[in-house]
Amino acid sequence: MELQKCGQNKEIFNLKNLFHIKINIERFKPGKGPTQCYRCQGLNHAQSTCRLPAACVKCAGNHHYSECTKKREDGPAKCANCPLAHPSNYRGCSIFQNYKKSAKPKLAPKGQKETNSKDPAVPLNSQKSWAQAATPKTSEAKKETKNMTNKIKTSKALNEFNNAFKILISCLGND
Repeated sequence: MELQKCGQNKEIFNLKNLFHIKINIERFKPGKGPTQCYRCQGLNHAQSTCRLPAACVKCAGNHHYSECTKKREDGPAKCANCPLAHPSNYRGCSIFQNYKKSAKPKLAPKGQKETNSKDPAVPLNSQKSWAQAATPKTSEAKKETKNMTNKIKTSKALNEFNNAFKILISCLGND
């Protein structure tokens, strides 16, 4: 459950019992890095959406970890993300650490709105729906429509010229 920060909501931390059951209210603790897929061991996606080939967390083989026959006695684990000898879910892995560093959000200086790196004119926190964001800007859409209209007109004119030329050639051939 998520509550907005305000004076009254702080009282929830004083609750110790709810319906005669002891409870403990804690502040939200965000994750300590990107999510890791249990299927391919890749970062920033889950196995439910993964379409990549399976990779074992223990031996980096092309199978799901539940099918792995590797035992601890067989030697050290092998990472599927880097060439080092550790399990693929090791949070100290250089790939994980680099991803974690690069994925940290960068805050804009005070008084300046955060902007989208692809289009600095669009604020990062703009409240647009996906459809609005995916729709081209009006001027771009007008230019594209105008270009398509010109191409169609040119195509029609070429077809008319081609037909007229064929008629002229056929008349010359009949004499």
